[in-house]
Amino acid sequence: MDLIQELDERAKHQFVRGYIIALIYAGLGEKMKAIDYLEREYVNHDNIDTAWIRVDPMLDLLRGDPRFEALVQEVLTPKK
Repeated sequence: MDLIQELDERAKHQFVRGYIIALIYAGLGEKMKAIDYLEREYVNHDNIDTAWIRVDPMLDLLRGDPRFEALVQEVLTPKK
């Protein structure tokens, strides 16, 4: 958890990709926090990794979660 706290602190002063923090949380089994960071990155237009969100094996734990699946659909749906 120290790494996450360090990244959160660093994010106050410089850009830190939420995707990276989401991967850490996913690796720790913290599904809700991982999805929170992915959603935050998407909402903030921080260029969420659309090519990888569907296939990144580090996100396998999140697959099937309704919030994650809704986010994947949102990310992959072309904007009009």
